[in-house]
Amino acid sequence: MPSSTSRHRRRLSRGRIREERLSYRFGLLYQSRLRLLLLPTFIFLVILAGGGMPLWAQALVLIVGGITAIKAPPHSSPGRGFDWAVLALVLASCLAFLPESWLGMPAWREGAHNLGIELARTVAPSPYRVGEGLLLLIGGILWFYLIWQWKPQADECGRALWYITIVVALMALAVSIGTYYGIKYPLGSSARVFTFFENRNQMATVLAMGGILSFAMAMQSMRKGRMKGVWHLLCTLLIFVGLVFCQSRAGVLLFCLGCVLWFVVRLRVSRVNTMFKVGAPIFLLCISLLVIFGKSTLERFSLWEKNDTGGIAEMRVGVYQDASKMAIEQPVAGVGLGNFPGVFPQYRDKAKVFQSIIHPESDWVWVMTETGFTGLAALLAVLVFLVLRLFPFGEDRTAPLRAAAAIAFVIFVLHSLFDVPGHRLGTFMMGAMMYRLAAPMRAPRGKGPLLGRWPWRLIGLVCLAGGLFWLAAWLLDLPVHSRIVKRQAMARVADEVELRTRDAEAILGVLDRAIDFDPMGWWYYSSRATTRLNLQRDSKGALADFRRARFLDKTSSEVSFYEGKVWLNYDNRNAMAAWRDALNREDPNRQDLFRKMLEAAHTSPRFQPSLAMLTRFDDDFRYAYLMQANDQDFQREIPNDVLVSPKLENFTPAQRQELLEKWALRGDRVAFLEYLDANPGIVPEEWYYRAVAEAGEGHYESAVADFAPHLTPPKVVRSRQYIGVSMEENERVYNSSPGDIVRGMILLDMQGRAGNDRGALRTANLMLKQRHVPAGVYYWKGEALRQQGEYKQAWEAWSTYWKLSAREADKQLEPEEAQ
Repeated sequence: MPSSTSRHRRRLSRGRIREERLSYRFGLLYQSRLRLLLLPTFIFLVILAGGGMPLWAQALVLIVGGITAIKAPPHSSPGRGFDWAVLALVLASCLAFLPESWLGMPAWREGAHNLGIELARTVAPSPYRVGEGLLLLIGGILWFYLIWQWKPQADECGRALWYITIVVALMALAVSIGTYYGIKYPLGSSARVFTFFENRNQMATVLAMGGILSFAMAMQSMRKGRMKGVWHLLCTLLIFVGLVFCQSRAGVLLFCLGCVLWFVVRLRVSRVNTMFKVGAPIFLLCISLLVIFGKSTLERFSLWEKNDTGGIAEMRVGVYQDASKMAIEQPVAGVGLGNFPGVFPQYRDKAKVFQSIIHPESDWVWVMTETGFTGLAALLAVLVFLVLRLFPFGEDRTAPLRAAAAIAFVIFVLHSLFDVPGHRLGTFMMGAMMYRLAAPMRAPRGKGPLLGRWPWRLIGLVCLAGGLFWLAAWLLDLPVHSRIVKRQAMARVADEVELRTRDAEAILGVLDRAIDFDPMGWWYYSSRATTRLNLQRDSKGALADFRRARFLDKTSSEVSFYEGKVWLNYDNRNAMAAWRDALNREDPNRQDLFRKMLEAAHTSPRFQPSLAMLTRFDDDFRYAYLMQANDQDFQREIPNDVLVSPKLENFTPAQRQELLEKWALRGDRVAFLEYLDANPGIVPEEWYYRAVAEAGEGHYESAVADFAPHLTPPKVVRSRQYIGVSMEENERVYNSSPGDIVRGMILLDMQGRAGNDRGALRTANLMLKQRHVPAGVYYWKGEALRQQGEYKQAWEAWSTYWKLSAREADKQLEPEEAQ
């Protein structure tokens, strides 16, 4: 028989085995939960990295995706049809590498060749950018398949959704606090609000998708009487407040639409009363928060009632029309990935946007223009197969949450119709994760995926190599990517402007390299022309480059204005030709264009005669020129305008009045009076301008005589306490308290009407020592001085009264116009 010691040892060993087994199981459970949250965590890190837009962030996404595909390649897919559609999309993107003669050459390419613009002999004018875009496309497809391998089951799905909503709520809290205190995120500093993306609409898309999930979880938890519902409700409110502070109309509308859609879907299987008892208060509370915190957002909604809405809609429709024309001319292969910003100006006609357009305000239109109708058809097939894969939806216990994820994915697709979330890695990966949560976790029976493990490993290797190459280029600042080359070119040109390096060869070398990557970028040609002219005095080469820049951007006035500014110190004829072209282009702020031209021309006295001639091509420009001209130039030029239009009918009434006032003040007053005699009634209140001219000639008595019949004494309203008080009593009280403006005006009115000139003048001077005196004080002062024969001082007082009265009248009109 075993001894007691051996039995004791046996019990200890069994206990250790049980403990080891238990700890092993807990370890596996812990590791499985960590793996479950690993994918959402990485996607949120991509969002924090500027939405995956910086070059280093895109490189890291490719590197991580490549390593994951090599180690654990995708082994399943949404279906064979989806695989073939994705393959068709990639092949359609590769058509841009075909020779340009195979698919026909658009007319603008012939014009570019005639100007000496060296385009690649492929369908895409810049195959470098196609290669960069193709690598990102393959990386995005790889990540979609990797996300598809993520298959959280029943309880795990709930934990994943709980984690996602918590992180999105924290992001919304950061957006709210950052926007409230005016803080900008370092990687999204170009946005007006605190956002992790460069565009607040992309941040709103992420918040809207997370908000729909949180809303659905709050509804389900409260319906079952769980305390977690309170937490999810708090997250929903935080996300909605973040949407409000994001100042995105699209985000608020998409969130509300998603909540309504979820209601409609769930009402099929849930009791109506319960759903509305819980959901309606939450929805109303969100609307209340919008009213409380969303002043800026509501103001953007209110713009829909004004002309701004029509302008935004007209802008988008115009861009879509021009982009469609662009796609129709190159229907098979498009212009190539990444080539839209450079080629679109050649088709720009309906788009009333007076700035560079880098995308067509829609993912679908963007794909259509860059990959042709072939790529668009492939993308539509991808979407159709994805939607079909969601059905049959089922009614298991995860169905309500999968419905919320499906609606979040639908919201993402809807937003892609009028924005570009599909072209941003952060929003794209978030949308892919929503689709994975919405689709059934069990794969349907049928054929396996199109690609096996080793093809996926090869794709992963390509993404890994490309990511490492981009990351090394970013770290070492190597000119092997279009973004790096552009940044280097802009930095080199800025150094020349600030430091005067005078190193023409180095600057031209950087610009030539940038043109190799992007031969359709007008700024490179304009900068090269400036360098050739300033540093090499190569007028012929500069003129050729400036013509190329104007050809590449046919709508923006900035191109021609900059060219004319450079030519000012070298060739007046070329400067005038460039600026005349700028005047013929549409500009939303023509007054600012006129101001910049006048300021630039002020430093070039030789150009002044040409400038005067140039202004005759545009009446508004002519008005701006005359108003800023010195006395000598004004006296020389205004007769020319009278010869062209004797009554100055080419100017607006307001412009005509200001020109005549300047003529009376600083021009040839004798000629001005003769002009008024020859054109009676040319402006309302002609007597005023005549009086101004006479005063300028020193004829103050005549000027005051012209003024007097048209001025009326100001009205003074007396309250009961002042009625019946004599002028002597008012004078005694006012002298003891000169700050009483009301009593002072009553006294001044009584003295003026009684003919007490000295008393009125004394009272007026005493009142003028106070702050914010009424305009009527100047009237009675001028009247008293006129009676005493002091016509010059009387004129000064009455002209001041006239100007102050006009200002007060304008202020009274402003509220009426606002109403």
